[in-house]
Amino acid sequence: MEQLETSDTARKGLKVDLNVANENIISIEEDLYSSKQIQSELLDQLRECEDKYEEAIHKLEETEQRLENALELANEVEKLQQENFHLKNSVYIPKKND
Repeated sequence: MEQLETSDTARKGLKVDLNVANENIISIEEDLYSSKQIQSELLDQLRECEDKYEEAIHKLEETEQRLENALELANEVEKLQQENFHLKNSVYIPKKND
């Protein structure tokens, strides 16, 4: 009889331990699912950041090209102004009274 009671007590203890272990597994699975959702959201945010970064780089390259074009135009204007100045100073244009 004593063996039956010991066996029954052991079985009940194992059942409690098994229930606790199952609850822990469920909790771990829920945490894992939550962490995977967070990871997925972070990856989406990272992709958005990468897209915005690429867009910013593209705009920066466009701006750099426009600045280079503007500098070239400014240099051309300066050259033309210098040529115009030299032409005005090198050619004598008589006035009506000369």
